[in-house]
Amino acid sequence: MLRLRRRIPAGWIRGTAEERFLSLAPTYLAVAMIGFAVSSFFVSFAWLDPVYYLAALMAGVLVVIEPRLPVRSGHPVAPTRIAGRSLRQAR
Repeated sequence: MLRLRRRIPAGWIRGTAEERFLSLAPTYLAVAMIGFAVSSFFVSFAWLDPVYYLAALMAGVLVVIEPRLPVRSGHPVAPTRIAGRSLRQAR
């Protein structure tokens, strides 16, 4: 999430409500995962379900943000894959 946050354009923080939300979501989710990991160290059964919710939220944010990011020159964009197939094949 923190790597994703560094890739988000700085202008999104002052953009539309959707861009502001998407620019802050990776930071908040990273902090939530760290806080959850620290607290679950003391209570082992805490790792049962919430870790899957956080992982699903992180995956959802990645799927929503990645196509909206500008392409950086010199960095080829790898096609996103789902279950071994590219998104174009999955549709």
